[in-house]
Amino acid sequence: MKEQLKKMGSFEYYQTSFSCIDHETREERYVGVPEEGGRDLISADPLQPGSVYIASVDDQGKVGLYRIEVGCSSGTGKLRIAGGVEGVLKEAIQRAFAYIQGHKVSMGIAQAFDTTDFHVQAIDRRRQTFR
Repeated sequence: MKEQLKKMGSFEYYQTSFSCIDHETREERYVGVPEEGGRDLISADPLQPGSVYIASVDDQGKVGLYRIEVGCSSGTGKLRIAGGVEGVLKEAIQRAFAYIQGHKVSMGIAQAFDTTDFHVQAIDRRRQTFR
């Protein structure tokens, strides 16, 4: 149905979403359609400590969804970025690390920071299979 609406008036019906109203509770429930895609890219389960989801837009306007995972090990305060992280995302990670490094004393984490290596990897959620 949604595809037919888009054919009738692509701009008018492009942002169409489907819902129904429960007559007893008057609660509106939205119904997802397969064309929306990406509905299960972010799990409803809580993330492990050191993990966060981020969205980015590349120079062609394509949206990317990544799960960033940070691990720690004994070391000398170095940042280690896993292979495959490039471009703007890598620069953003390095910039965030440099900011924390520059403010570690005022944050009260200088000693812990200087004796820990940080391992960062970005997992591209778009390339993983849907459940």
